Amino acid sequence: MGKTYWFVCTLLLALLGAASPAEAHPVQPRAASDEQSEAGRTPLRALYTIDCKIDSSASTLTGRETIRFVNTTSSVILDLVLDWYPAGGGIKAIEAQGRAIPVPDEAARSSAGSQTRISLPRPLKSGESVELKIEFERRLRKRGSQIKISGWFPRILWDAGAGTGRRHGHDDFAVKVVSPRGYALAASGRLDRKSGYYCAENVRSFALFLGKGHLAAETEAGDVAVRCLFTPKGTNCARLLLDTAKDVIEFYRERFGFYPYPSLTIVPGGARPMGGYPMATSIVVIHGQEKKADASDLHWKWITAHEIGHQYFGEYVLEKDFPGWLWIGLGIYADREYALAKGWGMRRHSRFIETYLKGHQEGHDTTVAVSSEAYGKIDFDFNNVVIHGKGYAIISALNCVLGRKTFDRIVGRCLAEYVGRRLGAREFQQICEKVSGQDLGWFFDQWVRSNRFLSYEITSRKCREEKGRYVTEITVTCRGTLKMPVPVEAVFTDGTREVRFTDRLSDPCVVAFESDAPLEKARLDPRQELALVKEPPPAAPEEEQRESNGR
Repeated sequence: MGKTYWFVCTLLLALLGAASPAEAHPVQPRAASDEQSEAGRTPLRALYTIDCKIDSSASTLTGRETIRFVNTTSSVILDLVLDWYPAGGGIKAIEAQGRAIPVPDEAARSSAGSQTRISLPRPLKSGESVELKIEFERRLRKRGSQIKISGWFPRILWDAGAGTGRRHGHDDFAVKVVSPRGYALAASGRLDRKSGYYCAENVRSFALFLGKGHLAAETEAGDVAVRCLFTPKGTNCARLLLDTAKDVIEFYRERFGFYPYPSLTIVPGGARPMGGYPMATSIVVIHGQEKKADASDLHWKWITAHEIGHQYFGEYVLEKDFPGWLWIGLGIYADREYALAKGWGMRRHSRFIETYLKGHQEGHDTTVAVSSEAYGKIDFDFNNVVIHGKGYAIISALNCVLGRKTFDRIVGRCLAEYVGRRLGAREFQQICEKVSGQDLGWFFDQWVRSNRFLSYEITSRKCREEKGRYVTEITVTCRGTLKMPVPVEAVFTDGTREVRFTDRLSDPCVVAFESDAPLEKARLDPRQELALVKEPPPAAPEEEQRESNGR
């Protein structure tokens, strides 16, 4: 097991010996540095100790939580905002700094949506700690035999009113759940069997999943506990998912140097194989497990790698921008690395690019950086065309132009510097420029902040013999509105091949090769990493005007 998990649970067991379960606080809250915790930066980090019970009908959850944190900002904290959707329940009691706080009435909570503002009995100065105790209740919603429980406890919202939406950073959790008989339980933490608490440190979210009549299987991927919950009909699929998850975690640990959490649980979702999603930290949903035969084994292996990849980008490193294309693109990049290592090739990932290209050819504006107002007016499948399709295309193009070694260092830098913090396109660009030593404004302006498209074509091939050697000149012409270096592969009659890049500032660009044998063939993008439009459409007048004016 990882050192972090053992540290948390060792303290948990020690403190549980001197306190009742409801009063136990397994770890002291760990706060971010002052530099990171000022307004607009990383939120403060709190410890949530929660004891909850789900009634025998699995219709109501009642809980008591204790929240501890240290004010590491330079400001005085006068009040706090609790972020929580009551869903038919409510907050029953609040205590802060040892004193009871009036619970806002229903009308006040309704007008604020998911936010409940409370005033502290006394100001919390910089460097001081605080402890809140909250009793709450909420109704649960069943979907068939499953109950997915997220956003189920009152949680401090650090940047309420900052115009950034419902935002949390990373927190620490120790959660004990009394669940009804006949249900299998999954939680966003690793179970300490002696104390009964699920421990999770440095996590974005903590969710619960209950499956009536579900079974559970377990394995270990090094120091990571891997579980799979499934119905009897999904047994064969669950075995494949469990074996794959173990292999994926071991691969990612080798690829990125670590795996971020001590546990992972796979739970069933919809009735047919249609992908999956990260439900919360350490819990991923994979659809259609009861219909394993409706999809190939490759599908099940890939979707497992895909969803686990989001534990790095989405859970460990948080998304800053809306809509969130960056964490999606980086997550797909992670599972692409697994696919290539397994010899699966690029076909599945080419489908993301094809979806984006199809959307562009249909005339949709695929600009990634859109305002919330513009987003509300979008009338096409922006999620698949832009967030997933173009989001991956951007990451793939960047990896192509910078090279794998450089891009690996960029990914490592993101994981090291943005744990529990929000990474957006601007911050990502800065890291890329620092690591590569290049000014990449030309790349991000075109790919992220415009609707420009990539289209290049080989327009001539010339090969001549000079003093027993062969000189090949391949002319590449830009047919699109986006300009970047593109790889050109020359294949020679003796079986040798060489790849060189065009100059983005030269159009047309002549790429020269020297070889021992004549040219046999030439092609662009030999690794199929780029979203190249094969037949570029004529630019509409309004598009030409936007391009000339800039964005």
